[in-house]
Amino acid sequence: MASGAAARQQAISAKLAGLLVASLLALDAVAAEWFVHGDLGIARAGAWDTFGGDNDRASRCDEYVNPSYLSLPGCDAPDRGTGAVDAWRADFDSFWGVDLRGGAGIETGRWRVGFDVMRQTADVDQTTDLLTPDGVSYVSIFGAELPRADESLGELATTGALVSVEWSPPPWDVNHGFRPFVGAGIGRSRIRLDYAAHWERDPDPATVDSAAGLPNEDELRRNLA
Repeated sequence: MASGAAARQQAISAKLAGLLVASLLALDAVAAEWFVHGDLGIARAGAWDTFGGDNDRASRCDEYVNPSYLSLPGCDAPDRGTGAVDAWRADFDSFWGVDLRGGAGIETGRWRVGFDVMRQTADVDQTTDLLTPDGVSYVSIFGAELPRADESLGELATTGALVSVEWSPPPWDVNHGFRPFVGAGIGRSRIRLDYAAHWERDPDPATVDSAAGLPNEDELRRNLA
């Protein structure tokens, strides 16, 4: 459904662009000229953070982890002890990428119609610890029970296309010299980011201190490990 709608949208945009070019050529007596351009550059993204959270059941209230969950306070509620929503953040450093752009168009008199494409890529390649909203590492909070809690970012890629119409107002000369343009366009872009989150609990039941003090502590330690 979505791909069909996108195809129809692209077909309509192409038809409109074609009709617009034909109309401008018919209305303007000045000979039309084609133009092409391209740019290759380096782009830099500043430091940025990711934020996450979950509202899953507390481990002590999960029937697969704790068969005796109904004996614990709060675990018989509909949300089974979700309580406060867990939250975390990850801080990533700045990174560099490649910015590639190109396009073609037609110019007639004071009008220009152009089609541009762009591609930006960056290999972020960073892994950083997950922190509480206050900036404390989850690994440091849980100690041996949680040897790993981090997020990773891989390649970031942006692809886009733009159809634009520009007009050069009088009194600037059409044939030579500096000419400003004003215009508008419509485009579409797609962003893809390689992302992974890692949470690892130690397989030794003795390290699972989050089960300490519960009536069936030993059972919970084994199941969580």
